[in-house]
Amino acid sequence: MEEQGVNQAEHMGTIEAHTVAQQVQQVHVATYTEHSMLSGDEDSPSSPEDNSYDDSDILNSTGTDEVTAHLAAAGPVGMAAAAAVATGKKRKRPHVFESNPSIRKRQQTRLLRKLRTTLDEYTTRVGQ
Repeated sequence: MEEQGVNQAEHMGTIEAHTVAQQVQQVHVATYTEHSMLSGDEDSPSSPEDNSYDDSDILNSTGTDEVTAHLAAAGPVGMAAAAAVATGKKRKRPHVFESNPSIRKRQQTRLLRKLRTTLDEYTTRVGQ
């Protein structure tokens, strides 16, 4: 009897996570639509005639993955985080390992500086 209650609770959690993921998807589509209406200078093509245009990216990049569903199920802050993850800009090309050591060092220095400034910003926000 107890197993049935646990299975039912897991099933309800899955249903809630799916519902939240759908809400995040709606937020993502609304944000995307609003953003594309406001900004006239888009980097990506906006007409379906272009070969590089793929409207499935809008729907497939939404919060249907497990991490986003867990974030969204965590409450209002998690919902905001899930929306931020879902609406984040995707990289156009994947990371490629740099074989030139001097360029690699420059990239490392730039990333470390960026990380330090981000950490400093968040520590000052937390300290307030």
